[in-house]
Amino acid sequence: MTHVEQHKMILALRDSVPRMSREEQSRFTMFEKRDRDDEELDDLSRERLQAMHEKYCAVKSKQAMEDKWKTLFKK
Repeated sequence: MTHVEQHKMILALRDSVPRMSREEQSRFTMFEKRDRDDEELDDLSRERLQAMHEKYCAVKSKQAMEDKWKTLFKK
């Protein structure tokens, strides 16, 4: 993971901070501080950041979204 990808993940997670647990919030603030200081994350921190990103910023497929709309407007 490059520094740019790391920065984009942190920016995407900023909106999800209120939904995080205290432990995740403290990890996230650590990630933000390290990003602000232009430090690269170690392997364990990178894995945790990716896991948090997958958990809170899940990308939905187009088909999944269409299925949700169909169930909402079912006659």
